[in-house]
Amino acid sequence: MVRQKRMNVIAFSSILLAAISFQCLFGSAYGERAPADNADTFAARIFKNRQGKSMPYRLFVPRNYDRRKKYPLVLWLHGGGGRGTDNVKQISEGNTSGSHIWTTPSSQAAHPAFVLAPQCPEDAMWTSIDKAESTDQLKLALELLAAIEKEFNIDVERIYVAGQSMGGLAAWSLISEHPGMFAAAIPVCGGGDETLAPKLVKTAIWAFHGAQDQAISADRSRRMIAAIRKAGGSPRYTEYPDLGHNSWDRAFAEPDLVPWTFAQRTNGYKKATKNAKDLVKLVRRGDKNDRFSAKQTDASDVSECASSTQHSRKFNCRCSKAVQTLLSPASPQST
Repeated sequence: MVRQKRMNVIAFSSILLAAISFQCLFGSAYGERAPADNADTFAARIFKNRQGKSMPYRLFVPRNYDRRKKYPLVLWLHGGGGRGTDNVKQISEGNTSGSHIWTTPSSQAAHPAFVLAPQCPEDAMWTSIDKAESTDQLKLALELLAAIEKEFNIDVERIYVAGQSMGGLAAWSLISEHPGMFAAAIPVCGGGDETLAPKLVKTAIWAFHGAQDQAISADRSRRMIAAIRKAGGSPRYTEYPDLGHNSWDRAFAEPDLVPWTFAQRTNGYKKATKNAKDLVKLVRRGDKNDRFSAKQTDASDVSECASSTQHSRKFNCRCSKAVQTLLSPASPQST
């Protein structure tokens, strides 16, 4: 099993390398490419968690950052060509357009925002290939995100995820495994697990793919979009009939992408989740008669209760009257 997974990674990486090498050699036809030294606008850092696992990453901090103000953040997940330990490739060469669209003078003037760009090791992936299930590397990237939220004044209702190729799979993975965490997702030439589509009906998504993609079939994006729409969601999808695997340069040159992204919010999901967890602690300590007991409650119950506040206080899940009263309903979704 382990050997088979390793072979899948090698095969997938070979296809991606060929596609990315072509793009790097011949450049982009969609706007001026940022020079490699633009990486210097991102601070080079190393994250280490409590278990001693480390991950190189780049962080763009808005000019004139004011800790008294809240700022949005874009989590950038690079493609296969960005892997390594140099702490440069994830925001340069083939990964330039997706990481730098948010840091241009015009974008920062209208939407001052952080950009967080972790780097996956050369011999690893963000997700599995078939179902886009998160690996230890993607989970470590989430730990990094949590650390950045503590260090800086990040607006938790305006955290976005964007990724291409291998990172496109990862973007689908994160919003599927953690619904409500990200205000919007921009998965480019990726794919996910269609069976999880019902979890994504409230998530703002704009997916992109090239119809001629030979590395990750456009069917992966088509099936995800169709499944979400069938479940009642309304994701945006742009497919380029004339493009292959590199659809990212044109996708990240779309004039509406930046304003659309920053218009999205999570509608207080994280605040509601925190309130629910705090109430669970109180109930576990004192109210033995409350139906929201330690025996009945798990993390999924808390998430269900929290997300249900997007519509009404009278939601149908295993929450006590105290939880229903103290969890404040969220505002309508921005469009």
